[in-house]
Amino acid sequence: MFDFYALLCENSAVPVIDFHTHIFPPEIIAQRKVYLQRDSWFRQLYADPKARMASADDLIASMGRCGVDASVTFGFAWADQGLCRTVNDYVLESVSCWPERLFGFADYPLIGQGRFLRRVRGSGLSADALESVLGGNATQLLRGG
Repeated sequence: MFDFYALLCENSAVPVIDFHTHIFPPEIIAQRKVYLQRDSWFRQLYADPKARMASADDLIASMGRCGVDASVTFGFAWADQGLCRTVNDYVLESVSCWPERLFGFADYPLIGQGRFLRRVRGSGLSADALESVLGGNATQLLRGG
């Protein structure tokens, strides 16, 4: 199997950044079966027990083993806004614990985007990438559109 990290890490003076990682609060990982029933998209991605879920501690440990300097991390775009908020809060807490190693992006439900995006803008998580996801509509939604 090709080891992408090994290729990048060997004798590299350039920082290694994993630009797409997901982390989950430990209680969601422990209660995986409960959450599989709550969200169909989560079920599609994580019903297979081999589909890995990582906490922030797991991610930091993996980065150390693989020589990754920093990671951009997300939670999960739950259909339930409360779950999005809980996981985004966990990402924000994790970023504050490892500010030089983790850079957080907010996930959001596709319903109620404007209200959710306004909350994200003030949270410390990045919402800039939402412009491309929403086809340039994030600014309008943030203004109340």
